[in-house]
Amino acid sequence: MATEICYHCNKGKNDFYGNSVLCIDCYEIYPLCLECGVNERNKPHPWCDDCYGQHLSRQNGKVHDAPAVLERVEEHSYTFGEVVKLFTDRWDRRKSQCPPITAAYHINNRKLQNRYSDYKRKLQAIGTDPNEWMHFHGTVLGCDLLSNGVKCDDTRCSICGIAQQGFNESRIGCNIPRFQRFGKGIYLAPNSSKCHDYTQGWYNLRAMLACKVALGKSYILTQNQANLTAAPAGYDSVYGKNSLQGALNYDEVVMYCSEAILPTYVILYERDGVGKIAK
Repeated sequence: MATEICYHCNKGKNDFYGNSVLCIDCYEIYPLCLECGVNERNKPHPWCDDCYGQHLSRQNGKVHDAPAVLERVEEHSYTFGEVVKLFTDRWDRRKSQCPPITAAYHINNRKLQNRYSDYKRKLQAIGTDPNEWMHFHGTVLGCDLLSNGVKCDDTRCSICGIAQQGFNESRIGCNIPRFQRFGKGIYLAPNSSKCHDYTQGWYNLRAMLACKVALGKSYILTQNQANLTAAPAGYDSVYGKNSLQGALNYDEVVMYCSEAILPTYVILYERDGVGKIAK
């Protein structure tokens, strides 16, 4: 087998992942897209969202919308470690102990990836920084995902529904009705512990979504504005900020456009799965 030089560590390697220029170890940790070398990779895949769509176009003559696939992240992989770190670092231990993660699944959904990339390009075309962050969303797990290993078709299982179709503005509040502090929108938060309050579980497991979010230009609020139906003029999102004199205990983000959110990981964790909103 031919030995080449790894692009990242400059050491000899055996070829890996087709025409990859990285050794196996560096392939796990290298952060940038192997196509453009600029954007962040959509791990565990070698490309960023934009280059992935272009790759499909070259391969098939058009970008096709294959069904979403939940790919279990190997527990000893770099990606799994990053997901665990994201979840645990953003759990407020003043509230409760952070529960252990049982499994993580990467959501490989070409349709949503392309839609999200298009949205970011539209922001950039008008001179707006996409301002991309990874935030959490808590909702209903209505199936035995851990045993089945595949998404279900039960409309009551929001985790699988969002993985397949993305967020749907028409279904806001359908499975977990709650006070909407900033109007009818899609609520996410930087703290995993906050989003736990909006989960419903399957027996001893709960699930949370980790999502890429293109906030664009955020309008910062510290007090309730429940009459909002969109971000204020000139803004793309609402950022609810915790403050001493404000109404929020934790920061939260509200998006009024589902294209601005890319569900990226399903995180399964151990918590008693009672059939009610967690407290």
